[in-house]
Amino acid sequence: TQQSIKAYIDNETVFTKSFVSSDQTFPSNRTVLSVAHSLGVVPKIIQVFAKMTASTGGYASGDFVLLGTQDATGQGQYVVYCSSTHVKFLFNSAAKITAVDGNNSRVTLSSSNCSIVLKAFA
Repeated sequence: TQQSIKAYIDNETVFTKSFVSSDQTFPSNRTVLSVAHSLGVVPKIIQVFAKMTASTGGYASGDFVLLGTQDATGQGQYVVYCSSTHVKFLFNSAAKITAVDGNNSRVTLSSSNCSIVLKAFA
């Protein structure tokens, strides 16, 4: 989880550099979002967050949702990868997250309800 990674980073000197991007526009289908990270090495950990910009599915505007490589339906809808200079996010098809409003529904992510924030640790 985000909290366990933060606790690990706070208590260890394994990571000496970190990067957090500014809010990025959620990409359109089959588009690579590429952000320069300036760490100078390939990061050991990379993360992608949907930063909610609208209240929906029980999420409030400003909430961060950690994205994995599969969406709420178990489909591989996005890929996160990196180089020594960039963190990249490839979105393919409809990315969905589980709603937290108790209705057992899903929220489709798009530029109308979220932005993307990329993080990297080296």
